Amino acid sequence: MKLCEISANLKLIKESELSKNKRRKLLKQNIHWLNVLKGNIRDNQDKLLGLPKLLDGANETITHFGHRPIKFE
Repeated sequence: MKLCEISANLKLIKESELSKNKRRKLLKQNIHWLNVLKGNIRDNQDKLLGLPKLLDGANETITHFGHRPIKFE
């Protein structure tokens, strides 16, 4: 499932000691994929129980690095 991979990658980015440029590049890639999946996430948000927690964690990491959170509503 792509969303789980994105969530895991975001957690690794936050906890890793990668260079600033590498973290920025990986973060932008994951934000891109979240935006691609946004429509499907919005449609299925009520069907999957752990999805809101997963999305909150992703947005927490995104805002940690100074980006705007992604709205899925």
